[in-house]
Amino acid sequence: MGKKQKQRQSVKKAAAKDIKAKSNSLFERLDSYLGKRHKLVSLLITLIALIMSLLMFDAKISTGLDDSTYIVEGHKYAQDFFNHFFTSQAPFYAIVLAIPIAIFGINIVLLKLISVIFFTASVYLLYRAFRNRVPWLVLFTALFIYATNSNALQYASLTYTEALYVLIQALFVWLSLKVISTLNNESKPLEIIKEHWLIMLLMAVSFYFMFFTRTVGISAVAVFGLYYLLRKEYKLMFIVPGIMVVTYGFFETVKKMIWSDVDQFSTQSKILFQKDAYDATQGNEDLNGFLTRMLENANQYFSSRLYEIMGFREYPSEWIFGLMVITVLPIFIMGFRAWRSGNKTHLFNVIFIAGICSFTFLALQTSWGQARYIMIMLPFIFIAVFGLLHQVFSKKSLQFYQFFVLIFMAIFVFKNLSFSWGLAQKNIPIAKQNLFEGDNYAGYTPDWVNFLKMSEWCSENLADSALVASRKAPMSFLYGNGKEFYPIWRTKPNPDPDSTLRTFQAKGVTHVMVGSLRVNVKTSQGGIINTVHRVLQPIEQKYPGKLEVVHQIGELEATQLIKINY
Repeated sequence: MGKKQKQRQSVKKAAAKDIKAKSNSLFERLDSYLGKRHKLVSLLITLIALIMSLLMFDAKISTGLDDSTYIVEGHKYAQDFFNHFFTSQAPFYAIVLAIPIAIFGINIVLLKLISVIFFTASVYLLYRAFRNRVPWLVLFTALFIYATNSNALQYASLTYTEALYVLIQALFVWLSLKVISTLNNESKPLEIIKEHWLIMLLMAVSFYFMFFTRTVGISAVAVFGLYYLLRKEYKLMFIVPGIMVVTYGFFETVKKMIWSDVDQFSTQSKILFQKDAYDATQGNEDLNGFLTRMLENANQYFSSRLYEIMGFREYPSEWIFGLMVITVLPIFIMGFRAWRSGNKTHLFNVIFIAGICSFTFLALQTSWGQARYIMIMLPFIFIAVFGLLHQVFSKKSLQFYQFFVLIFMAIFVFKNLSFSWGLAQKNIPIAKQNLFEGDNYAGYTPDWVNFLKMSEWCSENLADSALVASRKAPMSFLYGNGKEFYPIWRTKPNPDPDSTLRTFQAKGVTHVMVGSLRVNVKTSQGGIINTVHRVLQPIEQKYPGKLEVVHQIGELEATQLIKINY
């Protein structure tokens, strides 16, 4: 073969490659580009998550109470691990906090940095879970939205359960996808267990600690059951959930051996069945009430909270049933397509969304409505929605419209990022004051400044034997330098003054803090949280002079310290 002939053939081959490259769709070219660099891209997104978490770092204690409650409970575990068990929420996060608290004491900044690490690690684990299972374009777009979401970043530096939960959840999903891709329903049950016991056990352990961190994790058993039922893999439908149940029973037995007779559901289950979380006298929900609750919560979270944390709607937004349907429908279509096509990853992902959301919407009172309950599902929701778009518009007849799909995805990416960036810019000056200028009250509204300063004043000016009742006892404990406060969580509509006094005297309560904490944090004109006022007013009416104001901090939105003259 002559030199010129070889050159012509090489030119033809190069031209053929160019034609083939040009024939590839936009999605294919992007997936190919990201796939060749997927390790680098995953590390960049993880790094972005870390940087954004630090820009959104909140060195203060959240006024939501859970923040301070978990620290206080962690402190109690650190003080007396075997004789304390926390049942108001799932206790594992408080147990985890006990470790750094036992070593370093209550260092709020350190505890929050640990949460940042948890959240950042969850981003990387989700990449490991879904890599080579969904298109790179879908995975990295969903991960980027999650890594830069304002709500996720806010909870990344709060001592709520969210940061630890999303880490364990990501680990569980990673191990679960390994299980469903590894196990073969055609094998005999004993062979399946003998060959794959380790991966199933690791998954089951991660399941238990997901539940132990947040009770909603218990729904993962039903997720696996439904997954294998739909795939008609009946052996695995009994084997995998069975191992999860056995693992759950083992750890619950160990837990009861350590802490005697404890029940994680004891407090939570009572609230679950009540019509009103704070007033048991209204009775319990019936079947119709639970169905109504689920539908209303689905409407609330999928039409309002989801779009609020993405920056598309302003809190508190109106619930729109049509928007909820438009949001949920693509997820179910993706699940149906995955079931029909045998796509294991997308089917499991959609069932996981459905399982977690169904349990959440059933258990939560509609009045709570906190965005964090839908935030934990963000990456899975976008993997389902973007995955559906990727599948549909990968058809040859629709490839021309792929550019418009990218625009649609870009709208979510940039709206989400710009919203988070705006909040980060507002947060940076406050974080500087908290971290570097020693101002522990910067960022709080005046009502909270006065309340927390009163907590500090009590620790510095009252005798150690004095016990002060507080509407936010855990926060008072932290800002009161570790002084114990008596909690006033809620009260009956018409509390009996004599019963209240007997309880206070029996508990050793000597003083009560009466704050002017806002109902609406955005304005001082929206009313105050009047729980403590309703407790004290009947006492003052029946026994004038028994309550004496001994100190006040602030003029507007003041907090008063009341002494009880028994």
